Amino acid sequence: GDIVGYLKWDPSADHGLMLAASGSDSELGDRLLPRYEHSAPSEPRDRTDGRTRRLEVGYHRRFGPGNDLLMHASRLDLELDQRSVLELCTPGVTAVCDQFNPPPQDWEQWADLALEQPYTPLQGAWLRRHDAHGLVLGAAWYDGEQELLAAFDNLVGPPYNQVLPVVVTPPGRERDRRSLSLWLHDLWRPRPGLLVHAGLHYESMDNRDVDLQRGLAATQLRDAEVDVDALAPRLGLAWQVTAQDTLRVAAFRALLPYLSDRLDPADVAGIPVHRNGSAGALTDELQLAWERSWSRGFAAVVAWAFEREREKEIEGVGTEKDEIDGHGAQLTGELLLGHGVGLALHYAYRDYNDDPESDLSRADQLATARLTWVDPRGFGARLEQVWRHIDFDTARATEELWSTDVELSYEFPGKRGRVALEVENLFDEQFDWFTDPFDTDGRIPARQARLVLTLNL
Repeated sequence: GDIVGYLKWDPSADHGLMLAASGSDSELGDRLLPRYEHSAPSEPRDRTDGRTRRLEVGYHRRFGPGNDLLMHASRLDLELDQRSVLELCTPGVTAVCDQFNPPPQDWEQWADLALEQPYTPLQGAWLRRHDAHGLVLGAAWYDGEQELLAAFDNLVGPPYNQVLPVVVTPPGRERDRRSLSLWLHDLWRPRPGLLVHAGLHYESMDNRDVDLQRGLAATQLRDAEVDVDALAPRLGLAWQVTAQDTLRVAAFRALLPYLSDRLDPADVAGIPVHRNGSAGALTDELQLAWERSWSRGFAAVVAWAFEREREKEIEGVGTEKDEIDGHGAQLTGELLLGHGVGLALHYAYRDYNDDPESDLSRADQLATARLTWVDPRGFGARLEQVWRHIDFDTARATEELWSTDVELSYEFPGKRGRVALEVENLFDEQFDWFTDPFDTDGRIPARQARLVLTLNL
């Protein structure tokens, strides 16, 4: 379950305050990964219970026209309790089982862990307009910890589900996970219809897990050590060629932070910075976009290419470098059909190249068609069809899947709130929705329904 509260208050024309609080509790059964693949082996005894609590405070100071200061502080507490049932003991294969002579037969290895992750991000940004320039100067400081409450491995087996403790990792605290970001952006408009966007980021990130070294549960918990200091430049251009046509081009380097809710610009000349899903990874990307708008619709064509690199230190192994590159294109169209009906079409082609034996290497196509209806009396409906086709470079079979979503909604008079009934995967299709560090969002391969109530106070 999730609960969110938001309060905004402007005590004067020059001061603005924001307070937000949210909480989330989840209980997941079966294997955590792969989460969205129906054909993945099931393990009903696995479980992952999570709890999240978040508090945010924001302050906006207006010094004058085009002269603003933004401050943001938050506290995020995560708790995780997880059990993983692993493979049967196999002599010569399962290292924990080999600690016994002779190794136990037909026993399972269970890994349990519980941890807390408190985070405190602090951010500030100054926005200043001067003549044709819009300057953005800011900083973000992130301080996080990962405290291990319990981590132990057991062997569980016949004849009476005996439990044999093998390795216990005593509770302890990892080193702090810290990051610092400094940025300066200049959004320059040398003439009407032309924007030149230049930016420079300094990124520093440190993630060292030296306190957790024993036990399979601890090994599963530990992330590779990342220590990054890098400059990340960004350069983009947006040119309004005609009253209806806009051309955008951007080249940039970006480091994915631990948390993505940042005050720094999330785009370069209108092109989003998002093709990265691994904290500590540096991505170099080039993107070109053409957009056309008219009174009843919008269309866009986008082409992109990127290279991503993540260097990590793994205890007992040494330094490893993950390098992935990719390219792709996407088409988007939106059209108002009249009488409150709208149509949106989207198609994306993506080609990723990783290690030849990795499922990340693939050609991936995704298409959606969405039909919406809004009535002046507040009633609404949505029908969406999704299609995906994946050709893997490995021997993994080609995936092709379909999914249909439906939504019925009603907006209260005066926009005081909204209630919606959402049904995803209406026809209960079973499929393997592949996810990776670039496409982290998945679709559940089963029908699901939810009732969403939003109140505006």
